[in-house]
Amino acid sequence: MQRQRERTRRPEPEPKAQGQERQAKAERGDPVARFKRAQKEFIQVAGLADFDPKTRARAGERREEMKRASQEIAKDPARVRAAEREGFAPQVRNFVRQAEREQTREKGEGPSTGTKGWSGKALENLVSTWYTTPRRGAVVARATLLRHRKWTDERGNLYEIVLWKVERSVRHPEGVRYRLAFIRTGEETPALLYDNHHPKGHHRHIEGAEQPYFFTTVERLVADFTNEADKLGGKTK
Repeated sequence: MQRQRERTRRPEPEPKAQGQERQAKAERGDPVARFKRAQKEFIQVAGLADFDPKTRARAGERREEMKRASQEIAKDPARVRAAEREGFAPQVRNFVRQAEREQTREKGEGPSTGTKGWSGKALENLVSTWYTTPRRGAVVARATLLRHRKWTDERGNLYEIVLWKVERSVRHPEGVRYRLAFIRTGEETPALLYDNHHPKGHHRHIEGAEQPYFFTTVERLVADFTNEADKLGGKTK
């Protein structure tokens, strides 16, 4: 009877510490999970980085972890799709581009060609052009460049405002497409980003956290952007 009871005895539940250790081990092997955790911790400490050296160092460590995870994610299409589902694929692309620029500087080569490196005059010549969605690369609408301004303030912070007029549609009922970015000096990823790409529509990213944005007019959009940038350390006024 005793042997039968031993055979039918239920296994003891796994200790909580062991379960957490197993989860942490799985995350270490998954760059998507590592990026997500590092981004969450970075957002928690970034606001205090200017006041505490230890917190600043911790924020730097989390940023480096996001950079390493981004390199691994970019090599695997399945992980890229996972990053898209999690909502941080744009940040992954930014880190990858940053690494590419750093490698180019180390080799002593000039900047690579592409729309991101064009001069203001070249962009002004794009009076009427086709633009593509970042995700699929498919031509979606005819757009007219309304405004493109890129500048730095006295603190070295970078700003870029790009506005297009597009045909009114279900995707863009207001007939406008925009991207407004604020990057603090010494950083590569925008601290503030306003965008209305499909399918998300009007939204903004503040320190990596996505929020919906209520669009009314282009003038209000630019004013909201500059006001928010000033709150994050910018100087537009």
